[in-house]
Formats: sequence, C-alpha cells, structure tokens
Amino acid sequence: MSERIPPYDEDAERGVIGAVLMDGCEAYDRAVSCGVTGSSFWVPAHRHMWVAVSSLSVSGKAIDVMTATSKLRDMDKLDAIGCAAAIDRCIDACVTTAHLEHYCGIILDKQLRRDMITGARDVEDSAFVSEDDAELLRSQAEYSFATLQHEDNKDRTPVEILDTQMSHWDKAMDVGCAGIPTGFSFLDKGFGGLMDAACYYLSGPPGSCKTTLGRNICEHVSGHLGLRVDIVTLEQTEEQMWGSVAATFAGESVFLLNSGSNKASVQRVRDKARDVVTKWPLNITEADKTIPQLWSWARRAKAQGSRLLMLDYLQLLTDDSGSKQSPEQRTTAQSSACRAIAKSLKMPFVVISSESNEGNMRNSGQMRYDAWAWIRLTQADDYSVERPLINAELKKQRFGPPMHNVPLYYKGGRLVPDYVWQEDDR
Repeated sequence: MSERIPPYDEDAERGVIGAVLMDGCEAYDRAVSCGVTGSSFWVPAHRHMWVAVSSLSVSGKAIDVMTATSKLRDMDKLDAIGCAAAIDRCIDACVTTAHLEHYCGIILDKQLRRDMITGARDVEDSAFVSEDDAELLRSQAEYSFATLQHEDNKDRTPVEILDTQMSHWDKAMDVGCAGIPTGFSFLDKGFGGLMDAACYYLSGPPGSCKTTLGRNICEHVSGHLGLRVDIVTLEQTEEQMWGSVAATFAGESVFLLNSGSNKASVQRVRDKARDVVTKWPLNITEADKTIPQLWSWARRAKAQGSRLLMLDYLQLLTDDSGSKQSPEQRTTAQSSACRAIAKSLKMPFVVISSESNEGNMRNSGQMRYDAWAWIRLTQADDYSVERPLINAELKKQRFGPPMHNVPLYYKGGRLVPDYVWQEDDR
C-alpha cells in the first residue's frame, strides 16, 4: 500500500498567507493570535513565506508583497517557492481578509491531525522497542496527546526567543519579579520568583517549618494569584494537608485544633475557610509515587493547566528500580527526575527535602547541582514555643548571591517575614 499523504489544505494555507500579504501586520497578528506558526503549514513554499513575514514582523518592518519578496530573496528561498507566481497565487486565494480566522481554523485542524499521526507512530515505536517502564511510556503518551494543541514554539526564531525572555524582564520591572510571585519578598527579590523549568529545594531539620514554607507558597499562588497548583504529599494525608490550608486561612492553630483546645474554633474554620479554600485551583494527592508515577502525575497536572508543582518530600518517593540501590543512588535518581520534570514541562517545581545531621540535603549531593535555588530553614538559637523564630537562608541560587539569616516567625500556620513579635501572639 502506498504511503498516505498527511492531512493538509493547500487552499486554506494560501488564504492565510494571502490575507497577511494583503493586510500586513494587523492580519499577521490576527493569525498569530489564532495559534498559527510555521509548522501549521504543510506546503514548504507556504512555510518559507510564513517565516519571511514573521521575520519582518519581529524586526518591526512593514509586511506586504514587496517586502516579503525581498525577504525571501535575502533568505535564498524565492526560487524554492516558485518565485512571484507562488505569491500571486496566495493573493488570488484570499478574496477578503475577513475570512482569515476561518482559514486559520482549517490549517490548525490539519496541523493537529498531522501531530496526532506523528504522536501515534512515536507511541507505537516506543511500545515495540523501548526498554523503559510501561507506566512511564503510558504517561509520556498521555501527556503528548493532551498537550498537542500547546506545541506552538517549534519554529521560533532567535529574535522571538529573546523577545520572550525580555518580556519576563519587563514584568520584573513592573511587579518586582520575573517569575511567579511566592508571597515572600525575600524570595521574590532573592531569585526573582518561581521561574518556568526551575527546580527549587526547601530543606531543614525537623521542626524548621520547611513544609510550611512550601505550603504557604502554594497557598499564595493558588489562593491569591488564582493559578492552578498541584501538590503530591508523601508524608501527610490529604485531610491533614487540606486541614492545614483551611486552618491557616481561618487564622486557627492546627496544634490547638488537634488538641481540642478551647482557644481554637472548628466552627470558625468551617464558616470562614471551607467554602473559600476548596474553590481555589489547588489539587492535593497523597498516593505513593514511583519515579514513573511522578512523571505521570506531573504531565497530567501540566495538561490540566497547572502552573506550579510541589513534592513533599523527596526521600519518601518509592523505589521501583528493581535493583538494590544505595540511598545515595536512589536519591540521586529521584532528584534528577525532579529536575527533568521541571525542565521538560517548563514549570517551576518546589521539592521538600529532609536533611542529614550535618545540615545537607539527605542522601545525595546531586540535589545541590539540580537546584535552581536552595532555601534552608533552621530554628533560631533563641527559638522557643513562646517565640517561634525561624531563620531562612538562600544557600544557592543560579543567578545571584546567597542570603543569610532572614527572620521568619511561625504564626497561625504561616511563616511571617518582617514581623515584630508580640507576647499575645502565642
């Protein structure tokens, strides 16, 4: 049987190019807003034309037949597309630019079908020859199909890539950090908020509130910013984690609630917090996770719109290697997986780590290398139940200096910076 030709619509492709050549930058921006990229075009000549008009747009030049022809000549692609005759055919195909969005919808539908075919073939090939765990292959396939419509950066030029980075810096000038704000000024100023593709480690000895800091960051991103956050908790139950979120929002102490103290009020949590926090885009799961299952969870979260991942905590990931690894080898593999998840999914990933008696993240020095930033929490020398003072230090960050002795008070389930402690705060 002869090889089937992948789906495409040559007339619709001509219609998009023709509309852009007729109406210039305005039509180009409309097409880009629809999601059109170079890979949306199957016909090579149309792909070359799109690259030409994209280059004109990002350089701030006018888009018309003359400038596009000149750009194609500079790219040494004018003969390859069939010279001026190919451009004329595109102009002729576009009766009116009012139909541009319709043409875009057609070619994007064909692009999605081509991507589905490619993805299915890749899955088939992997199932036949890959030696990876079957669950890992399944999660890769699930993620690739769930995110097909988001693969819109395949043909970005260096100028477009740099413009994207500079837009992050523009944001930093406006709001104080280039990444997602954490709700903690020393972190937003220290390393610029939570960046895409970055892995952040929070560590500390028992009682240092490392999980509290991670949870408070997630509460800010989800509850205050309205961005979806996904947490996998391997230490607490879902009930315990949700309870901490609700109690903190209501200003109640989890300790006093657990001990049945008359200084706490369950009704206040029920009235003030339950119907608020449960509407946040916050998702918490407590299931045990192997590395393949962690990948599957992260891909599913990304496909469903998550903007931040958190793992509490790394050393409780389940070993599924089938071999007798040392704790150091196992933790090294787990840390490398967390870093790869952040990089592959282009999401910030907050990872909680336990510590050794020497004050290092437990079992593996690999985490220091994998971390975009490492925040370590310790109880202050004068810490007491009456005055719970925590010291934070930024042990490592990729683009700046370390930071030491940032005071944080534990108050009502929350770490509070820049706070003057009062006796009645106990």
